[in-house]
Amino acid sequence: LLRRLGLEVYCPKRFPRNPDNRSASVSHEFDDSLSIPADELRTLNAFDFYSGDHPPEIRRILNERFRTVIVPYMFPLFTQALAYFHGRILLRTFGSTHPTHSYASWARAVAAPAFDRQLARASDRFWFAQAYPHLKSIESPLFQRRAVDLPLGLPERVTRNRDTWTGSDPRILFVCPEIETYPECRQIYRDFKAEFGDLGHVICGAQSKPVADPAVLGKVDAETYDRLFRTCAVMVYHSTLPRHLHYHPLEAICYGMPLVYMQEGMLGRLTGRKQPGACDTWQEARAKVRRLIDRRDADLVRDIRTSQEAIYRLFTAGHARRDVPEALTA
Repeated sequence: LLRRLGLEVYCPKRFPRNPDNRSASVSHEFDDSLSIPADELRTLNAFDFYSGDHPPEIRRILNERFRTVIVPYMFPLFTQALAYFHGRILLRTFGSTHPTHSYASWARAVAAPAFDRQLARASDRFWFAQAYPHLKSIESPLFQRRAVDLPLGLPERVTRNRDTWTGSDPRILFVCPEIETYPECRQIYRDFKAEFGDLGHVICGAQSKPVADPAVLGKVDAETYDRLFRTCAVMVYHSTLPRHLHYHPLEAICYGMPLVYMQEGMLGRLTGRKQPGACDTWQEARAKVRRLIDRRDADLVRDIRTSQEAIYRLFTAGHARRDVPEALTA
């Protein structure tokens, strides 16, 4: 999308190898289209922007060659951009998993005491580039004033599987990575097993440590992942977070798989009203799952799949292109 707007795009090539970045990857596909001198491109490609201070040569290249940087909410990368980059800074936010902290308050906690001064100096060049319009609602006044919507569009590698679901496998598909690495993931896993463990199910997601459960497949290859999304009868999505959304329920919706999810979470906020797949309690979720995998309730399957169109439209490339913000094109 950025390149279709006539912008050159550079992507860093190095990042920390740890469980937090388990789904991260790099691509050199845009390098040939860049006007950056070859020696400077080699310098950028060899540098890990995420792990430490940016040396003078990196700062020089960024300020001479780029008008805009889009940064994730990672430290010290975000504060390094505020301190040393002279162009526009877009903080790309997809929703926090923290129960109480906003983006602004957590930044103050981890980057104090310099953060407020750095942000104030860059405030006329800073944008809170939110993927969902309600993320700014709990933010500081500055973040709210500088908010701009940058919707998330699903890529072609996902949308090419549109409506290929068959539901021939009467099992639940659940995604829960790093079960033995993070306490919150272990609790999500335990809650799912308590509610649905007696029903046929399969659990995907990269696991740094082995899990003593034959239903946990770990990170699977692309062919297996595709097959599970095409054939499993239903996906259960656990999250009740109001300002965070994982990627896999969107993939399920794209495939046409019925998704059973919690109304309290972000998916409930996006639609504005309770859809057939939404549930207020785990008991309601279990009842709907049983209708889908036991009795193959065709009416419920149809109602859930039809209602999911309202969610899918919010993640199409067309929706993302509809209102290109001035923050990127000016």
